[in-house]
Amino acid sequence: MTTPPPPALLPIHLTTKPASPGTTDTAPSTDLTLVIGQSTTHHPMQQAIYCQNITITLPAGNTPTDLHTPYAAHDITTSVPYPGPHLPGYGWSIRTITDTPGETQFTCRPCDSPARFDGTCPVTFILSSITPNTQPGTATITITETTTLTPTSPYSTRQHHIHIDKPTLHTHA
Repeated sequence: MTTPPPPALLPIHLTTKPASPGTTDTAPSTDLTLVIGQSTTHHPMQQAIYCQNITITLPAGNTPTDLHTPYAAHDITTSVPYPGPHLPGYGWSIRTITDTPGETQFTCRPCDSPARFDGTCPVTFILSSITPNTQPGTATITITETTTLTPTSPYSTRQHHIHIDKPTLHTHA
């Protein structure tokens, strides 16, 4: 019997930008914005959470459960607009991994590990220029956090699953 993973600790909010129609030179594209670690009335943070990394996994392929087309993974751009480098100790790096069949992963790491989330200083990740798969269906984005409640305790891997309906790009938990 396997033990279920521990519940996710970090509050995550994902928004999508409706797909642009594209041009004769570019394919239609969309952006995903993830705000992580912001205390809200729906998900108040009761205590600080320490994070070693966050991995965002997008399903890639041509089926109804895939978010984006597999050949377009190299066109996806990433940014971390907030918090910016003007806040010491809050920088993040993003590494794109596209060598896993059927998915594109973005590994996000704090420059000063671990990052401390207390609900007052979230981090925003933007994945831009995603060419959505036009097959109607629901794609599941997996967000994996490696977190703990105290920096001296062992870290655990925890997952969030966010469902995106295509082609409308509406999200639901």
